[in-house]
Amino acid sequence: MLLRTPFISPSNIESILYFASSEHFWVLLYACVCFWMLPKPLNYYLEEKFRNEWMLPFFFFNCDRFPSFFWIIFLFLFFSLLLLLQRSLSITFTFISITVIMSEGGRFKLGYWDIRGLGGCTRMFLWYIGEKDFENKVYAVAKYEEWFGQDKPNMGLDFPNLPFLFDNKTGVKLTQSLAILHYLAHTCKHELFTVPDEFFPYKTMVEGQYVDLNKAVVNISYNSKTPEEVEAFVNGKLKTFLELFEKWFAKKERDGPFLFGALHFLDFALAEEFKHCQLLFDGCTKDFPAINSYVDTFFGLDEIKECLQSDKFISYPVNSLSAYVNCSGTGESK
Repeated sequence: MLLRTPFISPSNIESILYFASSEHFWVLLYACVCFWMLPKPLNYYLEEKFRNEWMLPFFFFNCDRFPSFFWIIFLFLFFSLLLLLQRSLSITFTFISITVIMSEGGRFKLGYWDIRGLGGCTRMFLWYIGEKDFENKVYAVAKYEEWFGQDKPNMGLDFPNLPFLFDNKTGVKLTQSLAILHYLAHTCKHELFTVPDEFFPYKTMVEGQYVDLNKAVVNISYNSKTPEEVEAFVNGKLKTFLELFEKWFAKKERDGPFLFGALHFLDFALAEEFKHCQLLFDGCTKDFPAINSYVDTFFGLDEIKECLQSDKFISYPVNSLSAYVNCSGTGESK
């Protein structure tokens, strides 16, 4: 049997500590102590077994001197072993997973800056799939040392970056916004992961086109120096991107209002990117009715509207304060 992750690892030990400190562990412990108080013959029988046959230290299991110590040690070791097996092997103990998740407040933990940026699409996706109680770890851009100096080197991430996602049920830790959406869709809402057969050859292509658009918008937002540079981008490179997507939305094969007809996880990223463009470059989509309709349809979904009004979503600013092009929510772009 192959190990998925090392049997003894920082993340596994962290999970054990989470469980041991949870109220659910102590409820189980209390139940066992109550059990100990009732069937005395059984407890004395176990004491004799441990002391005489298994040669374990007597004082650990003396029912008169330490009435609950045995149960504390036994429960902690037992559930710790199950957690290690769950994290290291392809084994799932559902009741253990539920207990650990409940003790942490939610299955998922999302970390990102206190801006809209790349975090918005994941926050909306988590809300849409019903994971509304996710832990929303927000790092203040003005206090960047909390991320760079404290958390980034110590979280056990393969490629430390923001946003990050922790799945407290499976132990998976991810960075890269698209990888996070891939994982969430595949794991929690598989209908948002698949595409019709006729669009399967094009899915990765469209995803790459979104990545190129995002990089271009980020680059001009943070690296431009003058209004003339921004205007040239809007009338040149950005317009070309929008023209190509406008043609894509005109495809007759699409049986629905979204990228591949039905809603897909990539819609959360692309619709959010178009919204960024509308906020940052006023009027940039006015000549593209299909894109405007697409954005309106997506942000008109009940779950998305609810998310935007929640305290989990950060609408403004779109970029960090160091960006030349930004939108602070005042109605004006910087």
